[in-house]
Amino acid sequence: MLKWQTVHSGIPSGRFGHTCVEMGDYLVLFGGINDRGNRKNDTWLGHVMFNENNGVTFSWKMLDVGNVAPPSRGAHAACCIDEKRMIIHGGIGLNGLRLGDTWVLEMSDSHCFGTWHEIVAHPSPPPRSGHTLTCIGRSRTILFGGRGLGYEVLDDVWLLDTYQGYQRW
Repeated sequence: MLKWQTVHSGIPSGRFGHTCVEMGDYLVLFGGINDRGNRKNDTWLGHVMFNENNGVTFSWKMLDVGNVAPPSRGAHAACCIDEKRMIIHGGIGLNGLRLGDTWVLEMSDSHCFGTWHEIVAHPSPPPRSGHTLTCIGRSRTILFGGRGLGYEVLDDVWLLDTYQGYQRW
């Protein structure tokens, strides 16, 4: 039987339009928009622990990502590949500007820190929000749809191949 239960984990702050991906026993949360409409670019690591006596416990901590992070955004898309990398694309940035950038978070083996870097490739998908990223296999990601710069609904499909570190759309 499926059943929801409340898990009290404290932080991060409330938000919407964020992304959260699974990496084994961890969740990685990025960005979103708070109740005042401010876009965020913080990265959080959630640790899920299963215990026979206590059931499920969950704790959050802000992930140390150094000085480089994607610009603030919400309504972006994300997925996890290889259980150690999070890819984000697009979204709505500051002043409502739709974004078309692609970023990868490389997690350390210990999950103590991560490093963001931007994928700059040509061609690449145009700016959008409300789209999806879906991992295919261990190294490919499919981007579909969303809403474009002129608020048009998009129906294009893009493939991001990250095989052996070579990253191209």
